[in-house]
Amino acid sequence: MARKARSIKQRREIFEDFDRIELRARPELVFSLREGYLLIEKIDQGYLVQYCTGWEDSKEIEVSIALEGNDAARLRSELDKTKAYQWTREFRPLDYQVLDGYDWTMDFYKGDSYFQTCGGNAAPQELLDFYEYIVSLGLPRLESLDEIAEFGWEATMRPPWDQLEALHEKYIER
Repeated sequence: MARKARSIKQRREIFEDFDRIELRARPELVFSLREGYLLIEKIDQGYLVQYCTGWEDSKEIEVSIALEGNDAARLRSELDKTKAYQWTREFRPLDYQVLDGYDWTMDFYKGDSYFQTCGGNAAPQELLDFYEYIVSLGLPRLESLDEIAEFGWEATMRPPWDQLEALHEKYIER
């Protein structure tokens, strides 16, 4: 059974030496085994970047690109810019309380340990930049993540009740 990393130190260790990363996006409240996702696996001296459908036991690989040498170093550099190990709460739009739309998850695995980053209707710009880099390699786009990017809402990890309090203070006279 996989162990969830709890501390920033554990998360950073997984981030720096991951075995695989899965980036998924989907409409909220919708579950489909046919929706595509991006999978990045460490191989020998590089990475295997894939667009897949299904789940681990029934995964179908639609597109696969091997990155070695400078290409592998570029992927690592682009990933490092995200500092995703610091994303400890769910991202939501800063100024909007949206209850439906699109969710995303980015799961990092190392051996039997993992951590997850996630959000709904908003994503940090660093994730969107990383995603654009991956797509530039020739992989298909994730329609739901494109929708989140199109919203253009500023993402925050502040808990929703903090956001509601801030909106209340902003728009309601005391």
